Amino acid sequence: MTENRQVLVTGVGAMTPVGADASSSWSGLLAGESGVRALDAEWAADLPVGVAAPLTEDPAAALPRTQARKLDRSEQLAIRVSREAWQDAGAPGPAAPRCTARWQAAP
Repeated sequence: MTENRQVLVTGVGAMTPVGADASSSWSGLLAGESGVRALDAEWAADLPVGVAAPLTEDPAAALPRTQARKLDRSEQLAIRVSREAWQDAGAPGPAAPRCTARWQAAP
């Protein structure tokens, strides 16, 4: 049985240990950079590992403080990279018949 599995990529977003956005992440990967760093913070002293690959920037930095406090880190990251992918796709708007005035007014 063969399935037709086609994928259409319209926009790209990324936040990784080698870059805070897709272009810097890609540049870092092409340059052979590693995002792995030594954990020398005080809170990490009792951990069984001494290295990690943390993000280069806090995903909550681009969100309003009240929103960031209500979301966990994975939700913050998803919103951040989704916004970047939306912008990379040209920030398309929905077709007018498919949205109401309430959604059209949203940023």
